[in-house]
Amino acid sequence: MSSRLCSLTFIVALPCLLAAAVHFDIDATKFNESELAISSFVEPNVNRADDGGLYAVCVQNRAFQEQNTYLSIPGWTKIGSPALYIDPDTHLGAIGHSLEIYISANSSKLPGERAGIANSGWYGIPILNQPYNLSFWAKRDQVSKLTGDIQLSLVSLTNNVTYAAVNFSASNVMTEWKQFSAVLHPNAEAPDSNNVLTLTLEVSSNHAQHAWFNLISLFPPTYKNRTNGLRIDLAEAIADLKPKYARIPGGSNMQGSIPQRFNWTLSLGPLQDRPGRAGYWVGYQTEGLGLKELLDMIEDFGATPVLGIYDGYAASDESIPNTSQLDKYIQSAVDELDFILAGSKTNKWGHLRAELGHLEPYELHYVEIGNEDFTSTTYDYRWQRFYDALKKAYPDVNYVASAHLGGVHLPAVDVHDFSGPDFFYDAFTRYDTWPRNGTKIFELENAVINTNSDNPFGTPDTRLKTPTLQGSIAESIFLMGMQRNGDLIVSSSYAPYLANNYSLQWTPDFINFNVSHVSLSTRRVYLPYHIHRIFSHARADRTHAVTTDASFGPLYWVASSANDSSTFFLHLANINEASVSVTGTIQGALNRNATSTRRLNAEATLVSAPLGQPYNVTNSLDTPDVVVPITAPITIQPDGKDLAFSFTAPGWSYGVYTFTV
Repeated sequence: MSSRLCSLTFIVALPCLLAAAVHFDIDATKFNESELAISSFVEPNVNRADDGGLYAVCVQNRAFQEQNTYLSIPGWTKIGSPALYIDPDTHLGAIGHSLEIYISANSSKLPGERAGIANSGWYGIPILNQPYNLSFWAKRDQVSKLTGDIQLSLVSLTNNVTYAAVNFSASNVMTEWKQFSAVLHPNAEAPDSNNVLTLTLEVSSNHAQHAWFNLISLFPPTYKNRTNGLRIDLAEAIADLKPKYARIPGGSNMQGSIPQRFNWTLSLGPLQDRPGRAGYWVGYQTEGLGLKELLDMIEDFGATPVLGIYDGYAASDESIPNTSQLDKYIQSAVDELDFILAGSKTNKWGHLRAELGHLEPYELHYVEIGNEDFTSTTYDYRWQRFYDALKKAYPDVNYVASAHLGGVHLPAVDVHDFSGPDFFYDAFTRYDTWPRNGTKIFELENAVINTNSDNPFGTPDTRLKTPTLQGSIAESIFLMGMQRNGDLIVSSSYAPYLANNYSLQWTPDFINFNVSHVSLSTRRVYLPYHIHRIFSHARADRTHAVTTDASFGPLYWVASSANDSSTFFLHLANINEASVSVTGTIQGALNRNATSTRRLNAEATLVSAPLGQPYNVTNSLDTPDVVVPITAPITIQPDGKDLAFSFTAPGWSYGVYTFTV
């Protein structure tokens, strides 16, 4: 309790170091319209955010597509002494590899002897008292039938206990591919995540067992009970942010190399028809979480997509030339919008969407052409050709450029910012003087990633491993600056969003996780999550004029309100050690109804440095609660048509002070 005493001074005025008092007069009658909203950015490959993260499948390398060596297959180990081969000539649908298992005849067979493979999951498999949907594909050779049974089990390596198992008669495996499925339901929880899924065959004393296997899948319950769906705790963490938009299918991973780009048509339909591709950041991108699953996810979040369209440019700085070679990529983009927006009776792609289970078109207002094309010298012709074709096909959609183009009017542009805290303090006023020429701004990737703003991407000494309170407050100041300019800025998102702690390619990150951290209390450990959740829950449609004698820095603020004018928000950040005494009025806030009949309420939600902790304190998976948001009531007083308030803002804090009138 003592570690939070200073954080509570904004309510009870405990004796902390105080700076001079500040007074704000917020005019409820003067405002600018604002459309700023928090977005989610789902980059599916960096940090195993998709396969191994948001995508709920428990089996790593389930289709044996990860790069293998002579001695090992990523994710898999031998049980007994089978011969294992990655067979490039035995395909399952569009999947170009299968696992061949050969178990030689054993004349000295021991009773119950088995051989096969075990999968360790994405750095572990939690075994809980819940159902797991299991499936796999198998086929045998032309010479002899299999005998005995095929057993799949969930086994603890810690205590050697089998928590669930199911047997399939091996005689049902044919010479053509056949899918097998069952539900495993452990009746107890394993002590930790050091568990494996095993697939074994009986060792025969009479003849060899020879078979191929593929798409070995294990799904726990999924978010919204979607088949082929999302990991519940991670999906709930994103949904609880109440994002208005979600950018899909990702940034650099969408580009990849030109042959390994995101091809949306290859991410649809049965899993065996999805060949996948080499991941840009790590491993293999299976596309199990394909375009339709991502669109369904966004609907389940209550958000709408900002759809990234592949535009003929690779992350390796290779471009499709300005010739007819670009036509097929443009047509693919138009077809993609057809799949999302076209009617199911008149358009083949709309008909396919309906066949896949979504009869009506999805909601889509924004399409971003490319990703970070400011690294390219060819975006001028690619933007224009894609924009012209897409605008002709779908004129009511808003198109977002991924780079500024000199001399070209753009409907909207996506700006990305990564640097140190000082950069984001200074960026508070960046958009105050930005040209109002009709070009809207998206900030769909931004974060404090190091301690030195002079070197944006940092060095090993300055690059952050986890977000700090200082950096998170700096990000809140940037958000407030964008809220002040909500007539210009449409949306902002932290990036990257998700990171498996056992497979990090980028730090810091928004939500870090591992397979064992699945409870509500431990999933929201990192400070940017708290900041963005507080900001997003204070969704505003208007930004109000504020009169004060104070200057920005070390105190930063913005006042806003919801569209019904009955809820007002004061965002306030303090980047000084000293607390600040704040008084103020919301002028005209009580103009609509008689004070005697209204129910007034005010509360503060705040993140601040705990007593005795430095301003660069951080949370971790092991210590997730060093800094946590605090919510408490504020004393307010009606004053005619105005509402008076007072509180103390702690040092090194960000808070939203909400007034409901």
